[in-house]
Amino acid sequence: MSEQPERVTARDVADFLSEVLGRFGGTSPETPAEDVAFFERKAALFDRVAAEHPDDAEAQDVAADVRRQLAEVRERCGLDGGEV
Repeated sequence: MSEQPERVTARDVADFLSEVLGRFGGTSPETPAEDVAFFERKAALFDRVAAEHPDDAEAQDVAADVRRQLAEVRERCGLDGGEV
């Protein structure tokens, strides 16, 4: 049996949204690695949400979309060949 990830808390969401607002507020990543790290955190958060709702097709689809975004950023930055 696989271990369940930690439940998503309001603090997790608030921290992520704060980071998103910072990116839109002109704080762009200084390095490609920082950009990849942001998308890794985003993917981890949405994967945790999807794990909490295994029967919710929309949650699963959104998590898959975020993993594709991460792969695209990794590929654009030349990391991991884009693999997730």
